[in-house]
Amino acid sequence: MGKRTKLEIGSISAAIFVVCALIVGGCDNQGKSPENSEVADEADCVERVAGDSAASAVGEKGEASETSKANAVPFVAGLSPTELRGFELKFSDMPDLNRLMDFVRIVPTPGPVTTDWWGWNKTVAIRGDFAARTTYQVTVKAGLPMADGRKTVSEFRRTFTTGNRAPSMEFAARGRYLPPAGARALVVKTVNVTNFVSAVRPVPTRNIVQLLAREEDRYKSYWRTNIDSENTAELAEEAVVSTNRVTAKLNEEVESVVRVRAADGAAANGVYLVSVGKPDADMDEMRHRLVCLTDIGLSVRETPGNVYVWATSLTQGRPMSGVRVIVYGANNVPQGEGVTDDDGWCCCELPKSAEPFAVVATTADELDTSFLALGKPLDETLPTGARRGYVAPDEVEAFVWTDRGIYRHDEPIFVHAILRNGKGVAPKPFPVEIELFDPDGRRIACHTRVSDTLGAVCDETLSVPADQKSGTWDIHVGTPGDDGVIIGMRSIKIEEFVPPQIRVKVTASKDFSPENLAFDVAAEHLFGGPAKALPAEGAVMFADAPFKPKGWDGFRFGDERRRLPPNFTVIGKESLDASGKATFKAELPENARPRAAVKMTAQGSVFE
Repeated sequence: MGKRTKLEIGSISAAIFVVCALIVGGCDNQGKSPENSEVADEADCVERVAGDSAASAVGEKGEASETSKANAVPFVAGLSPTELRGFELKFSDMPDLNRLMDFVRIVPTPGPVTTDWWGWNKTVAIRGDFAARTTYQVTVKAGLPMADGRKTVSEFRRTFTTGNRAPSMEFAARGRYLPPAGARALVVKTVNVTNFVSAVRPVPTRNIVQLLAREEDRYKSYWRTNIDSENTAELAEEAVVSTNRVTAKLNEEVESVVRVRAADGAAANGVYLVSVGKPDADMDEMRHRLVCLTDIGLSVRETPGNVYVWATSLTQGRPMSGVRVIVYGANNVPQGEGVTDDDGWCCCELPKSAEPFAVVATTADELDTSFLALGKPLDETLPTGARRGYVAPDEVEAFVWTDRGIYRHDEPIFVHAILRNGKGVAPKPFPVEIELFDPDGRRIACHTRVSDTLGAVCDETLSVPADQKSGTWDIHVGTPGDDGVIIGMRSIKIEEFVPPQIRVKVTASKDFSPENLAFDVAAEHLFGGPAKALPAEGAVMFADAPFKPKGWDGFRFGDERRRLPPNFTVIGKESLDASGKATFKAELPENARPRAAVKMTAQGSVFE
C-alpha cells in the first residue's frame, strides 16, 4: 500500500465532469422584453399547440389571467440534465405524478427511476442510474393527464448527453468490525480519483462513545450536521498517514485497501478512527469510520433496568471471562457496569432514568477492546409494547427447524427441536407433541415423541397428502393434552413444483498435506439422486493463521510485515462422475511460507 509520509501531501488529480445538453426545438424568445421573456415564451408555446384559443392568455402586464390559464392546453416546457443523476422536466402545470412514468420513455433505459415534484417551479426531477458519457433520448407522449383533469396534446422529445462521473470516495461497506485473524483492512471505493490520503488513529477507550455518537448522528446543529467534525482527530492518538495511489480508467469504480495498524506498525487489537480524503482536504471534508479490530464478540439484551451482555471469543468460539463491561449514555457518562463470569455473561444494572446508548468491553489485560451501539431498538417487542422476558427456571422452550424450508406433497418432512429450560440446560426427558397445521389453521397430523437426555426431539414421518392445499403450513411443538402449551413453532412451504436445487459438500482428501492439497466435492439434488455429469469449478484461497503455541497467551510470534497478498485462484473445472463427485488439487503459493515456525535443534526448539 501507500508509503507513509507526513500529512502535507501533494494535491489530488481528478477528472472534472462535463455535462453537455442538446436541447432540440422549443420556443423563441427573440424580440421579447427581458421582464416579459419567460411569460411570453409560455404564451408562444401555448399558442403553438392551442392556436388562437390561447391568444388572450397574457394580459397587459404579461401575466396569464386565471380564466385564460384554465382553458389553456398544458404542455412540457423543457428539459434540463442534472449531472449524472438524471434530468428535470418542466411543465406548464402539475402533471398526474401517479401516471407520469407511463408516458415517459428514456432510451437507453437507465433502470429504475424515481420522481420528485418541485411545485415552486413546476418541475419533476427524474433520477436514476444514468451512465457517463452517454446520449439519452427522452420522449413524453401526448395525452399525459394533468392534476386538474386536462391532458397534453403534443409529444415532447429531447436528447442530452451525460458527462463524466464526479470524483467520489467512500467506504465500500457499512460495517465497523474487523476479525483479528483476517487482513485487518478496509476497502475504499473511488471514481475518477488518482490518489487519496488515509489516516489511521488509535482511539482511547475514554473517547470511543463520543466518536460513536458522532457517527450515529447524535451530535447535530440546527444548521449543520456534525458541526464539530473538524475536531474529530483530536479525540484520537497519533495517525499513521499513507498516500494511496489509484490506477483506473475514466469513470471506472476502483476498490483500494487501507490497512488498519497502530503507529508502531503493529496490527494490535483495539478501536481505530480511519479517515480518507483528498490530500489537501480538511478534517471536515474527509470521510471517517470508527473501526473495531477485536476478538471480542458482543451480544446484548435489554430489559427495563438491566442490560445483559455476553462476550465470546470470535477466533475460538468460547466464552470470555473477566471482561469488564460498561454501559454508557450518549453523553459519554457510565450508567452501569459489570464483569463477565465463566460463561462470558454479566448483568449491568441501570438507574430508572438511564438511556443506554453503547456498550464498551475491555479484557482484563486491556489488550483488546470492543463496543456495540444500542441506538437502534431491538426487535424483541410484543404488539403490546412489553418486552419478552426470559423463560422461567422451571419453564421450557423449543427451537424448531427443518432440513429445508420448502417441500412437495407426500414428501417426508424432517423436523428437529432442541429443548432448553430457563437455566439454559436440557430438561429431563418428557413427552412432546409435534403438530402439523394447514394454511387454514386446521390440524392435519399430531405425533407424540419423547425428548432425550440432551433435550433433542426429531420426527421424519410427517408429510402433506397430495389432496391438501399448497401454501404455508405450520409446525407446532408443545406439551400434550387439552391444556398443552406451545413451546416452539416453525413455518414451511408446500408447493406443487420446486425448481431444481443442489447441495454441495467439500471435504479435504484423506491424504491432505502441504504437498498434496487435494479436496473432494460431492453434490446431490435435493429432489433426486446424485448431481452426476454436472460441470464443477474449483477455487482456493490461502489466508494467514495466527501462531499461538500453548502457554504463550497474549504474545504474538512472526513478522507482521510478511502477509499473504490476495490470492483467490480458480484451479480448474471438472465434470462430476456418476456419483456426483470430483476431486480438485491445488498448489501452495510460493510466498506462503509461514511468518513464524518452530525449528527443532539439539538444544531444544526455537522460534524463527
